[in-house]
Amino acid sequence: MDLLLRSARILKDKKEIAFLLVGDGVEKPKLQKLAQENQLNNVFFLPMQPKVKYPEVLSASDLCLATLRREVRTPVVPSKILSIMAAGRPILASLPLNGDAPRLLAEAQCGMAITPGDPEAMAQAIIQLYHDPELREKMGQRGRRYTVEHLSLERAAVLIENCIGRLLSSY
Repeated sequence: MDLLLRSARILKDKKEIAFLLVGDGVEKPKLQKLAQENQLNNVFFLPMQPKVKYPEVLSASDLCLATLRREVRTPVVPSKILSIMAAGRPILASLPLNGDAPRLLAEAQCGMAITPGDPEAMAQAIIQLYHDPELREKMGQRGRRYTVEHLSLERAAVLIENCIGRLLSSY
């Protein structure tokens, strides 16, 4: 989350760009203090929202951020990315580039992945996407379509049914 504040500092003169951090945790007071000390009027904090409000938070966002620290080495795609895709929102992900998440974003063409811990790269990507609302819209649509076609419960049921059918036909 420190990365977000450093990117917000770079972009603080861009009044039309704001960062909304939703949730609670042990780091939140430190982040709020840093935002206040750096006079980051473009950073807003909301407490943890009920699960039913999460889709509203996503749909109100022009761009959703997903971050992992550089030292986190995991092939797993953070569930946040899948829910953002399902909500039809574009994604900017700052995470190790050799994992499954960057491959998924590229395959679905629903967002951008940047090197973790690089506030300049994040700020540049935000500016690029800010200036291209059509691209953001297309990324969101492609992410939604990808989740329906490849990751939905319905798709999983079809794949399981086909697998069972193949197993039964081999007997």
